[in-house]
Amino acid sequence: MSRSKRQLGVGIIGSGFMGQTYAKTVRDFVEGAQVVAVSGGSRARKLAGDYGVACLDSYEALVARDDIDLVCVATPHACHGEQAIAAAEAGKHLLIDKPMACSVEDCDAILAACRARNLRSSVTFTQRYRIGFAQALEALGRGELGRVLEIRTWQLVPEGMGVVPAWQMQPENVGLLLGHGVHNLDAVRCLTGREIASVFAKCRTLGGAPVEGTSDLLVTTADGGVQGCALCVCFVRAGEARFPAERLRNAGCVRARPRGY
Repeated sequence: MSRSKRQLGVGIIGSGFMGQTYAKTVRDFVEGAQVVAVSGGSRARKLAGDYGVACLDSYEALVARDDIDLVCVATPHACHGEQAIAAAEAGKHLLIDKPMACSVEDCDAILAACRARNLRSSVTFTQRYRIGFAQALEALGRGELGRVLEIRTWQLVPEGMGVVPAWQMQPENVGLLLGHGVHNLDAVRCLTGREIASVFAKCRTLGGAPVEGTSDLLVTTADGGVQGCALCVCFVRAGEARFPAERLRNAGCVRARPRGY
């Protein structure tokens, strides 16, 4: 922690939607922390100006600053591994937007760099903190619904592939299943408290896009196959963007919508 101000200094790599979200969250909701610097992306200078912080030309310059203790990585997915490892090697704690990285090797390298320096690393899964999921977790924790038998979770995105940012259409950023559908996979982990043991999946492209547009998955969790999950990430022409989840239990069924309706 920065000794001079006794506050946690936060550096943000990336200036898009999530970079802006991290900046606002730190300023408005996190006591004892302050944004110190921003780097990366076409909106970095404006974001830094909005928050009165330094705008740096490179992430290397950001992670080298002594007044930064925590680095938020909010860049295109293909950049996560390199940038997170650099931050850890510079002695910074990490908050990485999902997905953590684009390969198991990069994920392992990030964790190894953090362990070697006694640093903390966390991956942001925002849907866990939505009202509907919080209420569902409370009900599950009280044991009101018995044993979980099945989870069905899906995602519908309005206006189809046209609303997907251009960088997410680049194959090196691992596509839409891990870019968006990872929220559905994490819903399974969050609501069951178990890791996923196996996956059967079918992915399809839409309109000649270079990455998958829809994906259907059947997953089982690491509890002997008691719980299954069917996920569908659909990019359609009309509708409302949602991350609903249904939990079928031996004493009833719960339908959770992120915002509690």
